[in-house]
Amino acid sequence: MYDTHDPRVAAALSAAGRLPPNLREALEALDGSAGLRRQLGNGFVDSYLKLRRAHWQDYTSHLSHWEVKEYLDC
Repeated sequence: MYDTHDPRVAAALSAAGRLPPNLREALEALDGSAGLRRQLGNGFVDSYLKLRRAHWQDYTSHLSHWEVKEYLDC
């Protein structure tokens, strides 16, 4: 999609960093982001974090159909 040989593209890609690999780590990054807290407000960020952390907890506390089929002898 992009010409990685273009110095501007290469510089942008190297400066961009990596995205968090899962929701938990993304929420940790949001929690520590002074810029987003300043723009969105602490109340909004804290409420959003509370809701999405509850979603993450719910998600990680259940086995998927694939996990049951693959790992359990049921």
